[in-house]
Amino acid sequence: MVLTRLILLGSFLGVLSLSAADIRIVGEGRGEAVPVSIEDFRFERGDASAVFRDTLETNLSRWGWFRRSDAQHASYYLRGQSRETARAFVVDVEALSRRTGRTIYRERFREDASEARMLALRIIDGLTEAIHEVPGVASTRVAFIGSADGQQDLYTIGADGHDMMQLTRDGVPSFRPSWHPTRDVIFYTSFVRGFPDVYRVDLEAGRRSVVSREAGINAGASVSPDGRRLALILSRDGNPEVYIRDKSDGSLTRITYTPHNAEASPVWSPDGRQLAFVSDMQGGPHVFVVSSEGGRPRRISRGGSQNVTPDWGPDGRLVYSSRRRGRFQLVVYDPATEEETQITDGAVDHENPSWGRDGRHIVYARRDGRISTLHILDTQTNGQIRLTTRPGDWYFPAWSHR
Repeated sequence: MVLTRLILLGSFLGVLSLSAADIRIVGEGRGEAVPVSIEDFRFERGDASAVFRDTLETNLSRWGWFRRSDAQHASYYLRGQSRETARAFVVDVEALSRRTGRTIYRERFREDASEARMLALRIIDGLTEAIHEVPGVASTRVAFIGSADGQQDLYTIGADGHDMMQLTRDGVPSFRPSWHPTRDVIFYTSFVRGFPDVYRVDLEAGRRSVVSREAGINAGASVSPDGRRLALILSRDGNPEVYIRDKSDGSLTRITYTPHNAEASPVWSPDGRQLAFVSDMQGGPHVFVVSSEGGRPRRISRGGSQNVTPDWGPDGRLVYSSRRRGRFQLVVYDPATEEETQITDGAVDHENPSWGRDGRHIVYARRDGRISTLHILDTQTNGQIRLTTRPGDWYFPAWSHR
């Protein structure tokens, strides 16, 4: 019952608008957005080219890495063209430094016309990596739980806010989706049979299968960075504990031993050597870290009466939701300094955070009264984007690794 309480606590941490006063900058700060010109790029006529152009123009400045500029004042400029043939949509693109004339990015794409939007997003990600040396998030997706009609199901949406897809139609309580590193599989917990079981959704095949259906609680599936292990919460031995399942042979390794307490929400460190999780072993739920080989857990959350739903970023920092002065706020923990930094404030709840693969952006659920919507927070600029605009209740976002 205690773990169920923790799971439900996390599930209803879920969310509308955000002002600059609500956020504190915690990123390293990599200077102002780089000016980029697309004036030298030729967009030929056609529906696919129109979609491609609109997506490129709309999303180039969306993530804070770049801003659109005229050719005279740009640091980099794009040249090339998009064109439609009878069989494909073709894009030739090259990015050059205005100062040196050196090509820093070049690609040729030949795809179906339906991929025009995604090609523009992939180009933005390619520019982000070429110039800023971090993977971009424009072409990634976010999985989440939500409801448009009072019935909970699993959904995904593009990080640009387009292409929202409903993956299940069960209308039952569901929690904590997580992505396989290859982005072709989503794991999540659902009460499809009336009890919490863990399921696997194969996005390519369009199939769902059971991952864990043992007696008692099955929850919190999180895939290791190498894709070979699955962290779970199981009560198979009588109490909810953290386990690791080896996907090659199905063997289980028990990680925690807290006979009178409960664990929830395990997540892997970027190198796969540690797990962060939630436990009430020292009072109201807090975030702990433990070796993936087992051992003594170490508490990292200090402030707040409740600290839940952690996520580990690609640069080693953790973010979690912390109850402070009656509201849940987002807190970033830096292992290098062992310091917590509260990055949100205000009279609303900020919940269920998930890092983007660039280590800069966080998607989270923001609850104001009974309304929960998904937002993306830029930790370097205080900028925010509302991700879900469709009416409904949306929570438990999980950002894909690819």
